[in-house]
Amino acid sequence: MGAQKRILLAVVFAVCVIGGSWWLSLHSQNDTLGELNAGSGDSSNVTLPDDLDLSTLINTNWREHLATANLATSSSNSAPETITDRYAVTLLERIMNSHMNGATEAPVSDIVQQSLSELEQAVADVPFTNTDVQVTKDISQASLKRYGNAIMQITLNHPSPYETAGDELDILTKADASGNADDLLPLQDHVDYMNNIIRDTAALEVPIIYLGDQLAILNAYQAHLNDLRAMQSVFNDPLLTIARLRYYEENNAAIYNAYTNLYNRMYLNGVRWNISDVASQFVETRE
Repeated sequence: MGAQKRILLAVVFAVCVIGGSWWLSLHSQNDTLGELNAGSGDSSNVTLPDDLDLSTLINTNWREHLATANLATSSSNSAPETITDRYAVTLLERIMNSHMNGATEAPVSDIVQQSLSELEQAVADVPFTNTDVQVTKDISQASLKRYGNAIMQITLNHPSPYETAGDELDILTKADASGNADDLLPLQDHVDYMNNIIRDTAALEVPIIYLGDQLAILNAYQAHLNDLRAMQSVFNDPLLTIARLRYYEENNAAIYNAYTNLYNRMYLNGVRWNISDVASQFVETRE
């Protein structure tokens, strides 16, 4: 077997080790997510569908992609373009260096874990900070109520992609089964929707006492947006998709929790909603 073929097979092995580790981790989690249920304010428990066969990510279809990883970039000035290529090369180099240096006693699992930790950092979200939020010192009841209605109005200003494009996990499941990248195209509607929601939410003037809540909402939205983008990359960058899907349910739950915390705080601050308030469509108050 030629040296080049051995290297390519090693890359496939390296990525399959990482992908397999995450796949097992993903399927061992029992977390559920809650999303705002318009009109009721309740959460609906949603989990990754059973027919989303993520093992496909480390099987034949993905090996065809992984076998084309450009190893030459590891010794040149340009870095590999995708997360998958980057960490395939990094993991392979570490394993080879370990054996070349005689450190055969170091288990491969330690090297894999190191790569996993670095990969999680590489796909981490860049959070919104205080400087990204417009605040007002006006904390009157009128100001608090205005903000509570405005942030909910945003969700009504943009048509939901679930009605036209379908659920994002259903889209990913279909593409996973067909192996056809065109089946991922409806995800763009979800990406556009989240971009619009984030843009409009970030433009709101926020009472200063809700600065933390505004940041929590924006960062939860941003995490979901990045999950969607990772789904779009499943054929070109499968490790990115696996990395993001590990926290998909947690990120969706964060959206619901951020809104719940905000409106609970508003209630404690004396805010009450009338039938004419937009927020009354989403928030159920029990005295």
